Amino acid sequence: MNGLRATGPDSFAGRVAKWCIPDDVVFVADLPLTGTGKVQELTLRQRFSEHFVAPAVSTA
Repeated sequence: MNGLRATGPDSFAGRVAKWCIPDDVVFVADLPLTGTGKVQELTLRQRFSEHFVAPAVSTA
């Protein structure tokens, strides 16, 4: 990736609020677009629905 510096979410620590830091960053080759050129967010959500699953919270 020419000119793209791949840094993890940890690189933002101390510079932005913790809740504003993404859990993960995914690079894709292309984005699904509508007929008018807008990003199809629903398609992306479906494609990556299993990518991040929150850990189970213990009630014990």
